[in-house]
Amino acid sequence: MVRWAVQAFSTPTDAVTSNADNAAFDHPATHGCTAYHPLRTLPGSQKIHAEKRQDMKINIKCRKGALTAQPLPGTKPDQIVAMPVELLTVREAASIARVSEPTIRRWLRCEGLPRFGSKGRVRIDKADLVKFLKGEGA
Repeated sequence: MVRWAVQAFSTPTDAVTSNADNAAFDHPATHGCTAYHPLRTLPGSQKIHAEKRQDMKINIKCRKGALTAQPLPGTKPDQIVAMPVELLTVREAASIARVSEPTIRRWLRCEGLPRFGSKGRVRIDKADLVKFLKGEGA
């Protein structure tokens, strides 16, 4: 005689043990289901569960008058930085400024031309490049 165990519920105490010769088992009444279930799923066996589940009520607790987040009094938001309108690659900036690419990289590294990007991907705002070329500083 072969024996099997089915873990049908979340806790180990709810495990159901039965004979393999008996092709069905009942859920414990403590879980709200007393329907007869075949060991192997038969076409009509799922309808029993579906009908039972429609009668179940679900209670959802919610707080009335919950507050939303508000900024602390007296704090000011950080300064807003305008996003660049047109970003250029080093090659594009060099062609606009009519200089070589190493010159643009030197301006970025040593002379304070503002840059965007990281990990070797450098972008230059066109407005910052024009200001830098006019000598206005960025």
